[in-house]
Amino acid sequence: MDGQGGRLELKADGTFASRGICGDFNDADLDTAVAPNPGAGSWTHDITPDVDTRDPATQIRLTFAPGGIWTQYDARGTVKNPLLWDYVGDPDEGNLCVLRKAADHSGG
Repeated sequence: MDGQGGRLELKADGTFASRGICGDFNDADLDTAVAPNPGAGSWTHDITPDVDTRDPATQIRLTFAPGGIWTQYDARGTVKNPLLWDYVGDPDEGNLCVLRKAADHSGG
């Protein structure tokens, strides 16, 4: 869930569903794009060395279907409290998109 009420559900089968999520979206030509809303597609994760610290860092990539619009988030936090984030636009401007795990209201 992002600060504006957007929701992202990553499913165990490698698919996702989204509604109004923030992010820095691109098309197949790397041009700026708008994410489908609501959206669905596939997700993958990759572990690479952090640019600054060389510590392992996880990225989550969403690819919307149809159309191939995509975005990538850095993943931080814990299994219980995961956090996905990315800069939107020029990183020097400091505009962040942050998605946090929604509160569990299941009552159990």
